[in-house]
Amino acid sequence: MASSTCVKCGHTSFEVVESAISGLRFKRDFLQCGNCGGVIGVIESDNLNGRLDAIEARLKHLAGGPRARAL
Repeated sequence: MASSTCVKCGHTSFEVVESAISGLRFKRDFLQCGNCGGVIGVIESDNLNGRLDAIEARLKHLAGGPRARAL
């Protein structure tokens, strides 16, 4: 199988970085090279897991605090 490489520097390590873009209401996630920061792609930063964690914490609080069982 081929390895993915950065088109700018040839490095093979990548990272996701959240960033605001001027003129847009919501932040975006940049998929970028871990070495040079060259942007490979841009996706909407939804952070669904963060929102679900917050809902879970509120439900646990309403159910009786941290000792409450998962629903």
